[in-house]
Amino acid sequence: MTRTNVLIFEIYHRVHSRPPKVPCSDKEEEEYKKTQVLKEKEVSESFLSYLSSKGPFEDWEKNKKGFQSWFRSSSTHEVEPQGNNPIAIWKAFFSTLSIYELADLALLLLGMSVNQAGLERNFSDLKIKKTCLRNRLKLPRLEKMAKVSADIRASHKEAGFIEECAKRKNHNDAKVAELLAVPRYADLVEEEANLSDEKEEGISKVQSGLVKSHEGWQKEMAKWVQMEWEHSDDSDDDDDELGNTMYGHQRSKWLPRSLELLFGGRKETDIDEQLRRGLRRQAYSEEARLMELLANEEEDEERILDDGELEGSSDDFEGWS
Repeated sequence: MTRTNVLIFEIYHRVHSRPPKVPCSDKEEEEYKKTQVLKEKEVSESFLSYLSSKGPFEDWEKNKKGFQSWFRSSSTHEVEPQGNNPIAIWKAFFSTLSIYELADLALLLLGMSVNQAGLERNFSDLKIKKTCLRNRLKLPRLEKMAKVSADIRASHKEAGFIEECAKRKNHNDAKVAELLAVPRYADLVEEEANLSDEKEEGISKVQSGLVKSHEGWQKEMAKWVQMEWEHSDDSDDDDDELGNTMYGHQRSKWLPRSLELLFGGRKETDIDEQLRRGLRRQAYSEEARLMELLANEEEDEERILDDGELEGSSDDFEGWS
């Protein structure tokens, strides 16, 4: 309890540790500091009362159910159900002066949103500030600059100098549900469990979308291939003129190799056949080279009377054959 109270005291002190907005004399500044110390003491005492359910919080446990059921809104002056809304509960404690500061701190903490918007705003604010030591500023200096900028922005907003930004609406209301309607594995598992329960009870229903067998995967693969073929047909119909002029109307198959051929491994017979093909190809290339040499020699005899014998021709070729 003591540790929690110290933590709340430190948070309140950090939030409100700032000089007065209006310049004042030394005496007024001293009175301002005394007032801040009294408020910090008041927050600490009211928080201990909240933990022990004493003082203003003594009757809270008795009236909690009725308050959560119905509460008159201060803005619309209508009785509205609040449920477990803590913001409405702490707003009701504003009427008690002894716990006003604690309620204000509670609303500040409950209104915080954990995101990077504040960090991005600090980056945007500091990048336009020109100082002599911009590239050599230390963290304490940056912290002070960020606090001063935030205080100036808050005062401008309070005075009405900053307009409220309207919320952006990127999607229609009809499409929002479609964006979130994504099939999930957990939904399929739950559907499978419901179907198994209904099967035990003797109720027939549509088959589940969860694939659990080799045959099921083959069916799914066939569906995907069919969808891809239809898509390619549609694209060919759209680009008929371009395809006929540049590449012809011939279109490639979506999956020219089967999965068994790609991932099934190589058999010994296939390897032996490939070796035999390589030997036959090598023998054919050697024979073609010798025939080419013989043809060159005959052409040279017609042009040159005695130019000697070319290597690999004549008797050598006949002996090889």
